[in-house]
Amino acid sequence: MFEEISRTVILTVVWTVLVLRTPAMLRDRRQRRLWLVLAVFALGSITIQSWFGRFVNEATGIPQFNNLVQGLSGILNAAVVLEFVAYLVGVRRWRLRIGAAVATAAGMCVTFALTPAAERFKPPVGFTAFTVYALLALVYMVVAAGAASYLLFRQLPRITGRTLYAGLLMVAVGHATQVPFMLIRTWQRLVPGIPQWLLDVAFQLGTARFILVPLGCSIAALEPVRQAALYYYRRVRLYGLWRRLRDATGELALEPPPSRRRDLLTFGRSWERLHRRVVEIRDSAFYLHDTWAWPELLQQARDTPHPVAHWLEVTRRDALDGAPQRHSGVGHDLLPELKASQSTMHAEMRYLIELDRAMRVH
Repeated sequence: MFEEISRTVILTVVWTVLVLRTPAMLRDRRQRRLWLVLAVFALGSITIQSWFGRFVNEATGIPQFNNLVQGLSGILNAAVVLEFVAYLVGVRRWRLRIGAAVATAAGMCVTFALTPAAERFKPPVGFTAFTVYALLALVYMVVAAGAASYLLFRQLPRITGRTLYAGLLMVAVGHATQVPFMLIRTWQRLVPGIPQWLLDVAFQLGTARFILVPLGCSIAALEPVRQAALYYYRRVRLYGLWRRLRDATGELALEPPPSRRRDLLTFGRSWERLHRRVVEIRDSAFYLHDTWAWPELLQQARDTPHPVAHWLEVTRRDALDGAPQRHSGVGHDLLPELKASQSTMHAEMRYLIELDRAMRVH
């Protein structure tokens, strides 16, 4: 009863995730391979259902045919995950990997057909065709699952996005459970008298895999959404500083600055808009420095808690008041260092927020 409920839960969870995430994942080319992994697992969740097994056996009239379908589904799952991971880390030789999966599946079909119906999925007496079947499945699944999990775990330290990291970690852990699962299942198929607790462990491992991998795929697919929301928030957070500087350097603007309401309602191209905002803040700061700053102001600024905020606010007010341009040719040692790249944006956001606060108190 517990196993039936668990299989139903797996089916419900996997298909719910697939249905909810399919539109967004198919729109983004970068997520289509991840969607394929999710779709294959959704199909695999059907093959483990008892009602599906009865239907397949009755429809084909072949005893234990549902177990062969489950085995082939497992090969497909492992192959698709391995290809996704290989693509992620840049490993080539896909023909070798696909060839190994196809050869294993073909060998399983042949040895299944050669095994008498009464001897299928039971511990054999001696070395039989079913022994080859079990060993073929074991070798491929352990190698494929082990390799995919190893490559994923090795790649994780290079992942910067938290959502992507969490999702791929779930995929790696979930897929790694396939190794002990296959060892226990092969023991059950080849050796009589396996302890019941090991069978329970195998069932729990299989359940964990069917839950962790699809959920991990779904969470990993949310990384672009998380990044877009983060970039949007950062852009909106900088509106006040950006607007004050752009108002003071209107000659640099190609178009009138939008209102705060319009800025809040502007979506899409989140990274491009944030990058442009930081670049425009930098350009305005440089222009104010080169046009209105003078040596005495910069010397005075060095004695303040935030030198850049001091001279920037003074020159901003001078520009707004229409003060004469100085063009004093002062040094650039107090200019803000803003690269506006994705790798530096987090630190630069903290700096700009601090700069904004410091300018407000002057």
